[in-house]
Amino acid sequence: MTGEELKRHMQSVLSLDSLHQIAKDYKVVQRERELDIVQLIIALVLSGGTHEGGRQFDALRRYLESGAPRVARGAFYAWFTAPLEALLMNLLGRAIAAGRRSPSSCRASCAASTIGASSTRPR
Repeated sequence: MTGEELKRHMQSVLSLDSLHQIAKDYKVVQRERELDIVQLIIALVLSGGTHEGGRQFDALRRYLESGAPRVARGAFYAWFTAPLEALLMNLLGRAIAAGRRSPSSCRASCAASTIGASSTRPR
């Protein structure tokens, strides 16, 4: 499976609207102009799959490089709360369930993505 195929599969499993609604349900986003929840989730997932995986600073760097609103380092770290952890656990469960429903050619790629996501834990 190519990266583009994996991207399409994951977008079919969880839309941007769904991500925003889940973040609202978990009360992760207090003020949307300060936190781009989609970019934060992407930054956490991508940082979790690297050799530096799990470092909040790496996630911050990716978040800022994505064009998301600028945020001070301390304010970024303040986003790592119990509601964010619950949201990430929900997304991990959804990704695992989607992987189980997907064709076997996708399972290895999806598993690698979810393992990376779970290694970046809020502190």
